[in-house]
Amino acid sequence: MKIKTGLLAAVFCLLFSTGANAADRPSLLEQLGLDVPASEDSFSGGSDSDGDPAQFSKPAEAAYRHYPNYITLGIIRSPGDIDWTNVNTMLEGYAHNTAAVEMGDAHSIGHVAFEIGCTLPSGKSAIVSGQTDTGSITEYLKMLWRNRGYGAFFDYVTGALQSRDFVEKDFGKLSMRNGKMAFVTLLVSPQSCAEAMRYMQAYYDEGVYTRFGLGVRPLYKEGGGCANYAASVTQVAGPSDFAALDKAWTRTFYVPDRLIALGGKDEKDFMDYLGRYDWTPVPNEPYRVLHFFDPDVMYKWAVAANASGLANNQPIVKRYEINASPGFVLDYSSDSSPTGWWLHD
Repeated sequence: MKIKTGLLAAVFCLLFSTGANAADRPSLLEQLGLDVPASEDSFSGGSDSDGDPAQFSKPAEAAYRHYPNYITLGIIRSPGDIDWTNVNTMLEGYAHNTAAVEMGDAHSIGHVAFEIGCTLPSGKSAIVSGQTDTGSITEYLKMLWRNRGYGAFFDYVTGALQSRDFVEKDFGKLSMRNGKMAFVTLLVSPQSCAEAMRYMQAYYDEGVYTRFGLGVRPLYKEGGGCANYAASVTQVAGPSDFAALDKAWTRTFYVPDRLIALGGKDEKDFMDYLGRYDWTPVPNEPYRVLHFFDPDVMYKWAVAANASGLANNQPIVKRYEINASPGFVLDYSSDSSPTGWWLHD
C-alpha cells in the first residue's frame, strides 16, 4: 500500500488518535493512496480515466480551494436519462448507457465524488474521494435473479473508495465536455468540516465503503452508492437546509413486501410481469421505501440553480467554471452545525 505522509497524515493523527490502538489503525489517507481497479463493465460504468489531473486541480484552485472550510461535490450525469417508471424501463436505459460507455462515454448511471477542504489547528487539509463498485453488472443481475424480486435493490455488491488521483483524472477529462458535469461548493463551519472528515475516517474504519448498492444507507452502516456517500458527508456537515437538498437530489420508490423475495419466479417471469410493476405510488399494503440520491437529478438541480442564482431559495454567492463545467458556491459557514451519527431505525 502506498502511504502518503506529511501534513495530511499529521492532521489525521490529531483528529483520530483516540484509543490505545489508534496508531496501528490504517488511516483513510492511506486507503486513498491507491487507485481503485474498476472493470470495464462495472455497474457504475466507471473505468480508470486517462485524463490529466492538472486539468481539474488548476482551475479548482482558483474556483474554490482558497476557502477555509468547504465541501465540493463533482456531479457527472449519465450518458442518457434513465426512465425509472419500472425495472424494465430502468434496465433498458441502463443498457443504452452502457453501450454509450463502450463508445467512450463514462459512468453509465452517473457519478458523484467530492472534496472536503478544512482549516484545522495543524493547518489546511483536503481529501478528494468517491465510492464505486469493483465488480460488474453481472454481479448485480445475479442478485436480482437470486432474490427473484426487488430485494436486490436493497442489497449490495463489493465496493471501494476512489483515490484523489483517480477522481481528479476523471474530473479533468469530463469537465472539459460541455453538459457533462456540474460542481456545487458548500462553505461550512470549521466544526462541520472537521466532523465530515472524522465521519470519513469512521466510514473507512467500519468497512462501510466495501458495500456498494442503490438503496443502502451510509449513515446506517449498510453501505453506500457514489451519490449516497457524497450526500452523507454533506448531511454530517449539517447545512441548515439539508432536508431541502435531500428532497431535491433524490428519487423515492415504494416496493410491496410481497415483491421483495419471490422464490418461484424465473428470469422471464420477472422481466415480463414483475419488471413492469409501477413502483412510484404508495401501495395500499405493507411496503419498503427505496430512497436514493441520483446523480442525474442532482446534475439537473445544479444546472438550474446556477442559471437562476438560487438553490432551494438559498442565494448563490459565487459562480465559477471548471473548464466547460459550471459551478457555484453556497455559504453555510455560519449556518451549519455537525450532526450526530451513526443513525439507527
